[in-house]
Amino acid sequence: MKRFFSVFKLGPLQRLNKEIANIIAEMDSTGSIERLKSIVFAESLFQMFIRQDFCLNVILSPEGRFLLVNPYFTEVLGWEQEELKASHFLSFVHPEDVEATRQAWEEFKKKPVVDYPKFKNRYRKKGGGYVVLEWLQMPPSGNGFFFTSSQVMNTK
Repeated sequence: MKRFFSVFKLGPLQRLNKEIANIIAEMDSTGSIERLKSIVFAESLFQMFIRQDFCLNVILSPEGRFLLVNPYFTEVLGWEQEELKASHFLSFVHPEDVEATRQAWEEFKKKPVVDYPKFKNRYRKKGGGYVVLEWLQMPPSGNGFFFTSSQVMNTK
């Protein structure tokens, strides 16, 4: 019976799974599996951030400059990544909403909890007009960067 099974060779996927299992076992024995898990988790979050096509996702610097926006953000507002990165986020806010948005931003930077109320403001589109956005903020990261996500409420 032993001889019968030795005739079969592992297929390419089975070999790959076995190699991955060996690598993970080796990493786990040295403690470096946690780093791999962190990398995989970070990559998964990044892909989720980029690929969402129902929310406008933004990462802001501690100073309020755009660092990264997802493609849906540029699609809805018409601004290119580089145009956004060259400006402070307040420069796209409707003039009547700037002061309330600035106050919300200052308050947001102080709160260490996730219970932020949703915040609405109007954002300028490149071709003219405004989009009403409802923002859901996340607390700042340890290094001061901010992740925000918004939904389009309506277009004017």
